[in-house]
Formats: sequence, structure tokens, C-alpha cells
Amino acid sequence: MFCALIAITSSLVGCTSLGQKSGAKRERRERRANMRPVKQAEDVSYAEADPKSSDAVDVMTINNERITAGEVLEPIMPDLIERSKKMPPDVYSAFLGQAIEARVRQLAREALVHQEAIKSLTDQESAFLDGIVDDRIKERINKEFGGRQSRFEKMLSDLGMTMDDARSLVRREIMIIRYLQMNIRPRVADPTREELWALYERERAELEKPERRKMRLIEVAIDSPSPEAREAARDRISQARKDLLAGADFSAVAKEHSTGLNATLGGEWGWVTKGSLRERYEPAVEAMFALDQTNVVSEPIETDQAMFLVMAAEIDPGGGPTFESLQPKLLNRYRDEQFEKLVDAEIRSLQSQAMIRPKDITRFLRAVAATAPQPSYVSAP
Repeated sequence: MFCALIAITSSLVGCTSLGQKSGAKRERRERRANMRPVKQAEDVSYAEADPKSSDAVDVMTINNERITAGEVLEPIMPDLIERSKKMPPDVYSAFLGQAIEARVRQLAREALVHQEAIKSLTDQESAFLDGIVDDRIKERINKEFGGRQSRFEKMLSDLGMTMDDARSLVRREIMIIRYLQMNIRPRVADPTREELWALYERERAELEKPERRKMRLIEVAIDSPSPEAREAARDRISQARKDLLAGADFSAVAKEHSTGLNATLGGEWGWVTKGSLRERYEPAVEAMFALDQTNVVSEPIETDQAMFLVMAAEIDPGGGPTFESLQPKLLNRYRDEQFEKLVDAEIRSLQSQAMIRPKDITRFLRAVAATAPQPSYVSAP
């Protein structure tokens, strides 16, 4: 979840200062890093003394850091507006609940890391962040709002937010990546060959592709259960095979003799794998996969419903990449997985020491849901 901005923040990692900051500098650094509304967390009442309280609250705090309903909805607002118009109310409400909860939990995790990241931010890095943040805001305005800042500011206003709030969210995201890359990524150890092989074995089933063959098929349907109908179909399929063995073009023979699907296409079925076609055609597919080479016509295949001639125009043996060819990707995958595990462990440790309010997160979720776009779907008459 924290990997999207690694490329952007890589230049930040190299300019870290380990010098000690004075109290005044630290206060200024924290104020720049964590631009929040004037209202402090202490001013928010959660009625914690009343165990029966279940009133919705529109602010959640992680230690002293506030998360507002607007911050939860800001990045997903355009998508929610579209879904509120297109989804039936019950479907949209279920989606909204899941989206809000996922977003709140993400922001809570980010807040914990952000509070650690502030401690090591230098003035030089903070100034450098300003340029990156402005670029990110411009990119979003161009992509999601047609390049019109007024439209972006209108959405923010509807959420009770300002441009400074939006910049704060972007700044926090970049700071989080910087912190994790500097403090967690170095702790990732390279795998042993056995661990890398175990990852390869785990992924191989998804990486391997089944054998497939490009099928050419002539089908003569048996029109009725009478012996005469079967004999007529047998004669027709036999003539088609004679023509093919005599060197006739498969496409021309299929167009002349085939009565089944794709006859007008010269019997071309494209790539086929075992078990990919419905039961009627399984005998033909099995016969094709039994052929040793391409462009060899099969013996006539008789079923209750039809008679077939089949040929493999091309053969793709399938399989998957070798362990050696996948090693670079497997190595990156292993490192990423270990990185995510270390991040999760770090956040669990921070969370165990955090003061989170309200204790009942559903109180905040309800407030966010009330602020979100409400269903406006109208079913067709």
C-alpha cells in the first residue's frame, strides 16, 4: 500500500541530515509537515465517560493527529459520485461502507507512520517536498478535473477542506514512503536459494500455460437417429478426408462439406486447450491433441450427434518460464513481501502504544457515510 511513490521519493533518501534540531526548529518542522485545521484534537468530545454513547463523530484522532471525514472522502469522491448515480441504492450503500472502512483504516495506519516520519524531517527536505507536492496536485487536477483548479477547490470546499489540506495529504503520503524506505527497507534480507525456489514453486501454477493447438475442424451433423442419416454423414466425411489426403485446401473442403460452426470460416477455430470447448466437441479436441504433428488430418471421429475431421494447424507446447529466467522478478517479489511484513509489524507496534479516539470506530464511519454522496440511482421504467 505504501509503494506507489517510491520513485518520486528516492531522491529524498539521499539528502537526510542526522544533525540535532533545536526545539524551535523542531516545532517549525512539525508545523510544516503536518498542516491541519486550527481546531485541536483536545477540543473534540467523544463522550468516552458514557459507555452507552454511540453518537456519530466527524473527527478521529490517532494520538494528537486528526483524521476528518473530508480527508477520508477526498481521493475517492469522484468515484463515489459516479457510483451513486449508477448503482442501485442497496448495492451502492454496501460498496460505500466497505470503501469508507478501508480508507479509514489506511489513514489510521498512515497516521502512525507519519508521526514517526516527522521526527526525522529536516528543513532542507521539507522545502524540497513543497515542489513535489505542487507537482502532484497539478497532475491530479489535470487528470481528474480537466485541468480546472476551480473544480478541484469546489470539491474540497464541499468536504470542508482547503488546498492546504489537500497538500497536507500529499505531503504526508510522500513522507511516509520516505520513512519506510529509509527505516524499514534496509532491514529486508535477501532470500536463500531455497526460499527463492519455494516462491517459484508457489507461483509456478499461475505462471505455467497449458498446451494449446490451433484447431481446424470439419463437422458433419447427423440429422436424425436413422441408420440412413448416419450412413449419409459417414459418406460425406469420408469424401472430405479423401479430398484432403489428395492435397485439397482444408479451408475449401470445410466450406464445401462442413455443416457445423465456423464452416464459412473454412473450419478455423483458433487456439484451443483441453477442456475448453463444450462436450459435443470433446472427442474432436482429444483426437487433435493425440496427433503427433501439425497439418495431419485425423481419422473420422464418430459421435451420436456428428462426425468430425480435425487437424492441428499450429502447436504451442505451453509450459512456463524457467527458475533462472524468473530469478530477478522472484527476488523483487520476495523483498517486497518481506518489506510488507516488516511494515505491518512496525505499524502493529506503533498501534499498541497509540491513543485512538473514538474507541468505537463505527461512530466515525457513520459520520463519514453521512458526508459521502448519497444514492441518486433511478431505475429504468
